[in-house]
Amino acid sequence: MTAADEVAGSLVQLSPIKVERPQGLYVVSEATPNPDPKLVLFVNWMKQEEGG
Repeated sequence: MTAADEVAGSLVQLSPIKVERPQGLYVVSEATPNPDPKLVLFVNWMKQEEGG
């Protein structure tokens, strides 16, 4: 998902440690009827990246 960005230099790996997460990723935020639009965009992007 990020290999092309790393090659392009727009993402930099901060640590040589890699963690496999077969159980997935979670976004936790305050329950609100009007969530921050930036958060909504981020969550939608994450879902698109993982194929869901």
